[in-house]
Amino acid sequence: MPTFRDSHGVQWAVSRRWWPSRFGLLRGPMMSGDGMYGLVQLVIALPFLLVWPVWLVTRLCGAPWTIVVGRARRQVHAERVAGWVASGRRITEIVASVQADGGVSLPGPVAGAG
Repeated sequence: MPTFRDSHGVQWAVSRRWWPSRFGLLRGPMMSGDGMYGLVQLVIALPFLLVWPVWLVTRLCGAPWTIVVGRARRQVHAERVAGWVASGRRITEIVASVQADGGVSLPGPVAGAG
């Protein structure tokens, strides 16, 4: 994820979003593995562990990636780009635009991307 400062000293970050923004299940408490609590966590995590390889293959084969642009640790823009290579190119374009003139030419935000 490119993180840099513009000519005004403001920190920017541009990255692909790997999971939907509201996906908070894995942001919970640390997995401990102690007794019944560990078993419950395993039952909750197992479907995600089984689906993850399929999800990754679809992403690498052209499913759209959401590119997130952050300024001063706040999301200012998100857009969807199909394909890993195309999304990488768009990230490079956004970074170059911000570094060149401190601004960025971004289309309107994606509905539901926040």
